[in-house]
Amino acid sequence: MTTTLAPEPTAAPAEVLEPPPEAPPDPSDLPALTSAEQATPEAVAERFLVTYASFDPGADPAGLDTRLAGLTTPELLEELGRDSSASAALDDLRRRKVTFAGQVVDLTVSERSEARVSVAAAVEHTTAVDGVVEPDFRIAAYTLTLVPSGTGWLVAGLTQ
Repeated sequence: MTTTLAPEPTAAPAEVLEPPPEAPPDPSDLPALTSAEQATPEAVAERFLVTYASFDPGADPAGLDTRLAGLTTPELLEELGRDSSASAALDDLRRRKVTFAGQVVDLTVSERSEARVSVAAAVEHTTAVDGVVEPDFRIAAYTLTLVPSGTGWLVAGLTQ
């Protein structure tokens, strides 16, 4: 007499979950740049881009200016603040509760001298709209010009 055992039930294969993408840092949570970082154009450029490319509709607009002031020349900060179309766009984003988070995904020095450093960067923009489930991801290219200031560097020019 032969006894046949029923095969043991097999568990369904475990679902492989992708880890959630790392959330870009909130610029207001980042500590101030150290003296060594301020003396490194790449560090200044990266912090500027994260700060510039991030937007919280509930944040105090003066807080953004304060964070950018330590990273830019006064002339560039004034130019960014004077852009009336940008101001109107930011007001619209606040009204619609749109949030941006910027994360630098590539940064390359394209020119370096004692008087100027040019940096090319790619920034991933994550855009979330209040009430919309899926955020939107896009990559934007920036070119920054940095100039020496005291013992560090400041962003003096920005093109996108």
